[in-house]
Amino acid sequence: ERSSVNLSPGATDSFTVKLHRQNGFDGNVKIRAKGLPKGWKIAGAEIPRGADCAEITLTAPDYSPKEIFYPQFFGESGKGALKITRKMVPADNMMQAFYYWHQVPSQTFRVYVRKSARFGGQFKTLSLTDEFLKEPLKIPLDKPIDVRVGSAKNNKGIWMLVPESDTASSESGLKALKLYKKGGGIYVQLEAKNIAPGTKGRLVLSVYVKRGSKRFLFGKVPSLEYEVVDKLPENPRQIENKTDPAEKSPEEDAKEQSGNSLISISASDFKKPSKKKNENAQKSGGKNAKQETPEKTNGK
Repeated sequence: ERSSVNLSPGATDSFTVKLHRQNGFDGNVKIRAKGLPKGWKIAGAEIPRGADCAEITLTAPDYSPKEIFYPQFFGESGKGALKITRKMVPADNMMQAFYYWHQVPSQTFRVYVRKSARFGGQFKTLSLTDEFLKEPLKIPLDKPIDVRVGSAKNNKGIWMLVPESDTASSESGLKALKLYKKGGGIYVQLEAKNIAPGTKGRLVLSVYVKRGSKRFLFGKVPSLEYEVVDKLPENPRQIENKTDPAEKSPEEDAKEQSGNSLISISASDFKKPSKKKNENAQKSGGKNAKQETPEKTNGK
């Protein structure tokens, strides 16, 4: 629904790809990009079986120069001799007569990289990324989940940011409740309601700068694969720390073994003592020897 993408170095933007199925075709379609410069990343480039659209994200590298280029995208399905490839036609979703919407084809798909970020000043220390996330993202139904989606050096501008979840499907029960800063990270709280457990899809998180009644797009998080579950499993660390009441704790085992003649040796016992420790030991040994000699002479 867009024939152009406009973003700054290190930022992410998205566009929707629509699939017009014919002759009963119901398979999945992978989107392949051609002409992307080195370092660029594409995510969510697949239309699953039965779906007719996908939200694809493009992420520019931090070192990307100011430029304009024209990549091409292809849809592929099948393998070997049965593989089918179709070239994507860029188009803009435009309204006619304030009512009808049309997909107006464009000759090229354009990517424009501007020199600097759209928002400066207080937003320079804020960045969005997916490097802290593991896919697929498990979203429970019993309670909201907090997910780190970026980094922040200070609190400047964080209170003006508003998150919004975008999905290419019609899953309206997946929402981004709030965005906040904790430590050096930016976190978003996600909530899933009225969605069947086991539902899978891809999520594109958009973050807006709110100024009064208006808001402006600050940035996006690259497309994430998610899965809705009843509830999250317990923390693996908590599971490991749990012990059976019948089992004895390490402290109890140590007390029982203290009376045995066995000697436990650790790796630290094989470490060579430092020179300072040797000198201190020699000095202390010399003083003890001097103190012991008078006692022996008195005994005589």
